Amino acid sequence: MRIIEYQREVIATLREPSKHTSTERKRAYLFAFVYALGIVAFAGVFFHFISAWLSLIFTQLIELLVVVMYAFNLNDYSEKTVSSMECERSGNPLVDVYVAIRVIQLFQSIMIPSYIMLGCYSLLFAYTLFRMKRGKLYVDATNLWRDAKYFERESYILIAMDVVTIVICLIAMIFSFVNYYTD
Repeated sequence: MRIIEYQREVIATLREPSKHTSTERKRAYLFAFVYALGIVAFAGVFFHFISAWLSLIFTQLIELLVVVMYAFNLNDYSEKTVSSMECERSGNPLVDVYVAIRVIQLFQSIMIPSYIMLGCYSLLFAYTLFRMKRGKLYVDATNLWRDAKYFERESYILIAMDVVTIVICLIAMIFSFVNYYTD
């Protein structure tokens, strides 16, 4: 339900940007960027084998960027440069973007087809949903003062997972190229 609510806000903000704050406009542009990324990722899969792999790596790099923004947001709260409400308002949409990119990557790995990446993205998507169900990804402004270190540690774990995923993706891409062009 939360993602659908954000989508209504995004569409309203993109239609009339002058009636919204700069933070709401930035959030709407971020979601519009993810929509464009999804279209480019699917288009890359249909063009050529190499462009499919490059779009998968590009999507993974964008996801790493989103997680780093989430970690910086939590770090800013820990250093007392932003309030807990602002941390919640800017952090939770990043988690929604993170989940949306995970879904895009899952579909990309189905379309490539790469069983290694499909397994990797399936595990990461299951882990992300598990953390969301447990309430460990979405920031709550009322309890953030108590759980700030935990959220920060969780964001560092997400960064490490994404870096390892990039390495796995590069290795799988190399083996896939070798396999594709030796046949």
